[in-house]
Amino acid sequence: MSERDTYTTDLEMLKAEAEKSLTELREQITYFAKFHWDSLVKLGIVTLVTRREELSNPDMDCGDYIFGEGKEEIIKEITRTEAMTLAPQPGDYAVYLSDDFKFQLHYGRVTEDGKVISKWGPDGDVYKSEPLKVPLCYGKNLFYFKQPETT
Repeated sequence: MSERDTYTTDLEMLKAEAEKSLTELREQITYFAKFHWDSLVKLGIVTLVTRREELSNPDMDCGDYIFGEGKEEIIKEITRTEAMTLAPQPGDYAVYLSDDFKFQLHYGRVTEDGKVISKWGPDGDVYKSEPLKVPLCYGKNLFYFKQPETT
């Protein structure tokens, strides 16, 4: 075996180990998060809307849950500056941005009572909460966007 082949094999082994470790870490985080989020439900801080297992696609992320088919086009449409609103109405979109405002981290939809409904992670359930009572990893920069005319 050449030095290059050995290097490639070692690299593939390291990649496989890293993927396994990430999978295990994701499972541990999911377990902890569900425990934590269920505690928030028991305390009345958030409301459980739908368990992950009850969804047609349990592995969907928040964007898939909120926008469904055509997610990318809808996101482009709603995140135009002129679609931003300071007075969100039921059905409008809540978009959570990273601290540097460069990345959209989470999506939700405004409900009749002014709260936000969203799916908390690909392994998470659907919750309804006050707009800023979402996991910190979704960012603290929240912007609202009006529904496009086509939805």
